Amino acid sequence: MTMNKHRMRRVMALWCLCVLIGGGCHIEDLGKTPTPTVDMHALMIDGSAFPPDWSVCMNPLPPPERAQGEHGEIESLQTQLCHEGTGCETFGAEQRLYRYRSEIEARRAFESDFSTSEFLHHNSVLIPWHVPEQWVYHSRVGDLQRFACAQMDMGPVGPPEWRCKAVVQYDQYVSALNTNLSPECMTLDQLGRVLVGIDERMALYLGIGTD
Repeated sequence: MTMNKHRMRRVMALWCLCVLIGGGCHIEDLGKTPTPTVDMHALMIDGSAFPPDWSVCMNPLPPPERAQGEHGEIESLQTQLCHEGTGCETFGAEQRLYRYRSEIEARRAFESDFSTSEFLHHNSVLIPWHVPEQWVYHSRVGDLQRFACAQMDMGPVGPPEWRCKAVVQYDQYVSALNTNLSPECMTLDQLGRVLVGIDERMALYLGIGTD
């Protein structure tokens, strides 16, 4: 989990300003960053960032009512994309996006919830969650992030499958992407380009710098 340099410089500048004005800031205020009011639908990934034969098979929708707010968020959406190619019909990807009241609340949710709950070790995990040696992508837009893959036991449904997850905090938002992985349907390089697409969308609509 890492904080990008842009955010670190901004927090340090705010801290220095607080010192100059006589300590009139609370430490938690340093994490709060005003972000533009954005329709969350605009932040959701679409098929343009995915490899050929992938397309949206479920448009962005709120989760079932029973699941709304379960991570402390004030708003959330989820979307699904499916692979239509031969031999990949069962492959899919899901993005869930959560909005919090402030950046500090999103950070807390990432650290205390998403960074562990998305990567649990249970009976269906054959090869534990880990970062593949070939993985090189690192978000320059996200504040905190975690990426890992695991081999899952599919039981009577089919042979074991690899799945990868990427969870990234962007200001007051947390994005969680979950996808199948295989040489024929979704490679690590292709997955990296999908995550670049999410970064670019967040940077465009939220005004987040990449330096």
